[in-house]
Amino acid sequence: MRAALGLHPQLVADRAGELPLWERHLPETRYVGEVGLDAGPRFYKSLDTQKHVFRSVLERCVEAGGKILTVHSVRSVPAVLEMVERYLPADRGTVVLHWFTGSKSDARRAATLGCYFSVNAEMTRSDRGRALVAELPIGRILTETDGPFTQIDGRPSEPADVKATVTAIADIRKVPVNAVTTAAISNLRSLLGDALDRSRRIVIFVLHIHPICSVKVPNCPLPTTLLLRCGARCASLGRTSMMRADADDCRWRS
Repeated sequence: MRAALGLHPQLVADRAGELPLWERHLPETRYVGEVGLDAGPRFYKSLDTQKHVFRSVLERCVEAGGKILTVHSVRSVPAVLEMVERYLPADRGTVVLHWFTGSKSDARRAATLGCYFSVNAEMTRSDRGRALVAELPIGRILTETDGPFTQIDGRPSEPADVKATVTAIADIRKVPVNAVTTAAISNLRSLLGDALDRSRRIVIFVLHIHPICSVKVPNCPLPTTLLLRCGARCASLGRTSMMRADADDCRWRS
């Protein structure tokens, strides 16, 4: 298991003040995310603040060197790529574009900048998404589930459901499933290098700077500012959750 430290652009309007906390924990992990920009209608008004935070993230990653960043780019791919090109030289860090929704020309530019693309099953369910997946360079494709935000058979996606993504990519590109599997593993090996050699299977979880619970719980051993964002069970609630825990729900309460 690997933890990634993120400050999600959809949270920046309320949590930008916790950037120093993010910076303090950065030396503890090689993995960063999610970070980036979201220019969708709900979050557009915080875009300037998002850009400030994202620039700071990129600059701190350059200083540290060797970071792998999972980047969110909803309705903002050109701006994200411009910032990556300006503030993150390819020899100082690597970007993985999560749930990429840019154009084919954006994809070509991203690949030129050395970015990877993480594909989930949801991306393969629309005509536009399938057309994009067909055009992505096979040497830059990685897989993801984005659970619990995506669903498989009416339930939140889990890490094992990545098989459905691999099958969908193979169908779109009209190649054998094992060809996609081999390519994704090879790409992951190129991305992680020695880290993958030391661990045959790596699952990257993402820690967002966001409260787990709304109250101080005396017996809780977890930092109250870290939320486990993944398809696993929340360590505080004992169940999958992305929301703040009510005090009565927390299993650490005496």
